[in-house]
Amino acid sequence: MITLFKSVFLLLGGTYALTQLFGCLLVTSAPHNHLQEVKPLVKKISLPSINKTIAIHVVDTQETESSETSSIMKSTEECFKLEDYTPMQMLHTREFYLLFWIMFFITQTANFTNAMYKAFGQTFILDDHFLALVGAISAVFNASGRIVWGIIIDKYSFKFSIRILCVLAIAFLVSMPSTVYGGSCMFAGWICALYIIISGVFVLIPTCVATQYGTKYLGINYGLVFSNMFIGGPLTAILTQTLCKILGYEGMFYILAIFSAIGLLLTIPFRESKR
Repeated sequence: MITLFKSVFLLLGGTYALTQLFGCLLVTSAPHNHLQEVKPLVKKISLPSINKTIAIHVVDTQETESSETSSIMKSTEECFKLEDYTPMQMLHTREFYLLFWIMFFITQTANFTNAMYKAFGQTFILDDHFLALVGAISAVFNASGRIVWGIIIDKYSFKFSIRILCVLAIAFLVSMPSTVYGGSCMFAGWICALYIIISGVFVLIPTCVATQYGTKYLGINYGLVFSNMFIGGPLTAILTQTLCKILGYEGMFYILAIFSAIGLLLTIPFRESKR
């Protein structure tokens, strides 16, 4: 048995190494003249009166003697929204702390599901191979769910998208204890659905950070929002090791539903920026 485990780890390690190598080979730098090939071109000028940078669209035309004509497309108020926030500037905004705690409460469902879905399933499903299969299939739903949430946030606002996510999470968490009576198929469906739902957190939050604070400092700004894991990780350990023994899985799912409800309420005072 130990020999089989060693073989599995070697196979997984080799597979991951090949896929990572293939991904690295696909990474290329954009050509230096790629912006010149895009129409309309975007140039930047500085207005002395407001000391802000605004976008001027330069449209190529063959009907006039001049090859380029420009028009101001943004008002002064909209130009202010194009500012890229530094990490220190972001830390002085209320929306940062709202995003921090929204992500904190919602990701508790992701953390608990990752850690305890199999242990919960073993309370009424004896087939360990089936539970492993559920985990493998749910990973596919986790990946595909990110595409779905990406499409949703492209069409709708962050607040609308995150609220839909919270409502769906609450519904499936509250009904998760009923999978004990619904059997293995219902359990598999609910776990896959939860993975689709919680995958949206890692699509909606980064998109919101980019929209809210700009892309220049996106890496560190999102890292600061994601730092809620410093609190969320230990909390998950407490929930799984302590409260789960006291309240049982049913009580834990209700607590996670309350966490999602808190995340939903935190979206109410959130003022979304439009870029």
